[in-house]
Amino acid sequence: GVGAGAGLGGGPGAGIAAAVALAEALPSVERQHVQQVYNAIAQQWHGTRYRAWSGVEDFIARHVRTYPGSLVADVGCGNGKNVPEVEAAGGFALGTDFSVGLLDICGEQGLEVFAADAVCLPFRSGVFDAALNIAVLHHISSPGRRRKLVAETMRLLRPGGVALFYAWALEQESGGVSGHHFESQDVLVPFHKRAGRGFGGNACAGEGGRAAAEGHCADPVGDSDPDPAAPRVYHRYCHVYKEGELDLLFWHLRGWVKINAAYYDCGNWCVEAERTM
Repeated sequence: GVGAGAGLGGGPGAGIAAAVALAEALPSVERQHVQQVYNAIAQQWHGTRYRAWSGVEDFIARHVRTYPGSLVADVGCGNGKNVPEVEAAGGFALGTDFSVGLLDICGEQGLEVFAADAVCLPFRSGVFDAALNIAVLHHISSPGRRRKLVAETMRLLRPGGVALFYAWALEQESGGVSGHHFESQDVLVPFHKRAGRGFGGNACAGEGGRAAAEGHCADPVGDSDPDPAAPRVYHRYCHVYKEGELDLLFWHLRGWVKINAAYYDCGNWCVEAERTM
């Protein structure tokens, strides 16, 4: 059956009923300013995100290439850009995301993906050798859901399995890759959608790093856009992490999860965690 959601304390497994209740309670800010935004900008997003980041490639090389046949969960897989690297390393990837627009792009590439909230995943416990959770946590709007997301990703792993987490950092390097500057930890980051559905462009094109108080906020995203081909400014909710904050999300799992490494990479705080039992 469907694996139970991970509890906030002690060992994994808090019951299917609790997990379903959480899945039905997606916060409105995540629905409106994350899920619906990515559905609207999926095609343009796909044209600018086309390969795994170098830090992700390194993790895959160490934990998948070394063990051919590894089963890898890509939680928040987006357009599936990490999957080719997993497959090239001899692994098999299953992806999940809650943006149907991005999952449609994965489907066009023949990737194995599922629609799901990252805090309630449709997989059995203890069956994956490794997991990726890349640029997902900074879209989660509450501390409780962030802890649940971390626990749920770790629940999927077999004992000895490892997961890589990346989340946007508040501390951005001057002149760094992302080009972002954050005024506070909870921000709405504008994304300028071009007219039409074309691909291409710079990986950071059209994105600013300041909160939405810049004066050109678009109307709230609805389930249907009256003119999806028109140019528009969308705003993505992000919670950016202070140094050490990402590590603390694993504290309640200390009975069965350990952090193997924590570091900063290209504007992100990162954690490599292992399920120990």
